[in-house]
Amino acid sequence: MRHFLTLLVAIGCFANQGFAASKQDSLWQVYTAKNTPDSTKATALAKLGFIYMNTNLDSMLWAGKTGLALSLKHNFETGKAKNYNIIGIYYAYQSRYDSASKYFENALSIFEQMHDTSGISSQINNIGEISRLLGDYDKTLQYYMKSLELEEVLHNEFGIATSLNNIGSFYINNQPNLPKAKDYLLKGLKAFEKVNDDNGLAMVYGNLGELYRHLEQYDSSIYALQKAIVLDSVLKNAHGLSSDYINLGNVSHLLHRSDESMKYYEMANKFAEEIDELQLQSIALNNIGAVLIENNKSVSDLKRALELTRKSYALAVEIDGPDEKRKALKNFADAYEKLGEKDLALSYFKQWQTINDSIFTAEKNEKIVEIETRYQTEKKEQENIKLKADNATKDLEISNKNNFLLTLALALILILAGGTVFYQRYKARKEKELSTAIIVEREEGLKAVFDATEQERRRIAKDLHDGVGQQMSALKLQWSILAEKMRQSNQQTDASILAQLTKILDGAADDVRNISHQMMPRTLQEKGLAYALDELLKKSFLLTDYTTNFDTNCEDFRMDEKKELSLYRISQELLNNIIKHSKANQVSVQLIKSRQWLSLIVEDNGIGISDIKSDGIGMLSMNSRISTVNGDINLEPSPNSGTVATVRIPIG
Repeated sequence: MRHFLTLLVAIGCFANQGFAASKQDSLWQVYTAKNTPDSTKATALAKLGFIYMNTNLDSMLWAGKTGLALSLKHNFETGKAKNYNIIGIYYAYQSRYDSASKYFENALSIFEQMHDTSGISSQINNIGEISRLLGDYDKTLQYYMKSLELEEVLHNEFGIATSLNNIGSFYINNQPNLPKAKDYLLKGLKAFEKVNDDNGLAMVYGNLGELYRHLEQYDSSIYALQKAIVLDSVLKNAHGLSSDYINLGNVSHLLHRSDESMKYYEMANKFAEEIDELQLQSIALNNIGAVLIENNKSVSDLKRALELTRKSYALAVEIDGPDEKRKALKNFADAYEKLGEKDLALSYFKQWQTINDSIFTAEKNEKIVEIETRYQTEKKEQENIKLKADNATKDLEISNKNNFLLTLALALILILAGGTVFYQRYKARKEKELSTAIIVEREEGLKAVFDATEQERRRIAKDLHDGVGQQMSALKLQWSILAEKMRQSNQQTDASILAQLTKILDGAADDVRNISHQMMPRTLQEKGLAYALDELLKKSFLLTDYTTNFDTNCEDFRMDEKKELSLYRISQELLNNIIKHSKANQVSVQLIKSRQWLSLIVEDNGIGISDIKSDGIGMLSMNSRISTVNGDINLEPSPNSGTVATVRIPIG
């Protein structure tokens, strides 16, 4: 069975205080000038800290602490807050989240006393980022939404862009919310383009690369990650480059390019070590171990994987990262299972399951939806209040002018506009109802056709088995008795003729039985889809030189009969196409069950496909059948030549 790595979203950028980007040398001149006031030096040091963030974390910490000392000496509140923020970001990059949270809260307290809305928003955003890294997802989304609300009030384009990116990044690891993630990230991309911020653009492109990976749009994912790498290379952002190469390695791994993914993970670890970033080191080491475990080339590889995973887990414990711990535990379970140490494998699997279940439960998903809804509702209420106030002002102006003709004209225009809008909405609603009715009728018609076809198949199969099949069995028995008697009575009968007739009779009986089983496979009814597909694969290529392989993780899993039968019929069509057209000699079938989907993957190493005809009889039949169970089907070239067909149907 194949094991897939779970990819990780890169750490988002922390919000700044809105200062204009200045060159490092000019800021240094401000700091070193003899006549520069200490308050100005403190502000310059905070700005230098942001520049050092991408290049030298030790210098970043020095700038923050030096600026904070000057601010405390002169009780300079703005300098305190900005340099607390710099120190907090440093500790966040060092994965010392408790320390980071303390400094961000100190900065937030000062900004609240100063009634600095922009500063308050930036610290709420930063505290939200720390909550996400600690696995407290309920608080994370609350902080992000609150930050976005404040930035929108301020019309701060940079702050809005940062909040949009962070919300989109948050939603990536929550499967039902991928459309929301895409919407927020694309809005964030436009916002960063508007303010021409390369650091923000690199951050969004990195997260878009991760999103497209989840959506299985691998070309788009690689393009976005390469854009991020170019930007982070120009910025000399080792932290961003480490995150980008981790995500690029994950995409390569999914495309079965193991050597390429290992190279990217090792590059990611190299950049993370340069800045002593513990979380990214943990992720990179764990992913290298996962590739070695999946390839399973030798015992030495598995032992090396365990060594890397131990380092990864130690780092995860040091930073108290729940997601990193979870993935390391999964590596331990998989490696010990392949080494045959079942007890250890089971122990680590149970630990993994405990953490996995705690990260995103159904209750937390509902809480996320609740927070999103509350934000949208509050936003609408504010818009309604503003709209009412505007309307009241207009009404007062109209009343003061006391212009009856103008009022009447305005009323007529409003009536006409309202009537037009009402008519358009009514027309659109009716068109939607008609379209929905046509779709429903078409789906019901397809279901009826397939149900009738399968019922007829069952009837014919039963008749063949109980009627013709029984008669053929009786005929074979009588023929065997007659042939034996003829031999014993020494009748002059050619023995070869008797043998030939017996062979023909046996063949006819086998044909009847095989046709009966193909019409309605008994294994599917009695044992389930996994066993039926395994039997179908073996029988389809029994007398050929094909090499076949069947993998599944759900041998005893049963679904609704219609869903199982639909997947079985589609499998028959796909295997038949391989025999007829592919010129392959290797066929692989996988039946994979995840939390939400049951996936069928059929792959061959044949000549591949250059043009998939959606109007062909085979494709029309498969598309029609899969639509009746709310599934989808996709055919694309295989990475190893040939064709990969992926069929998914929802579980439940």
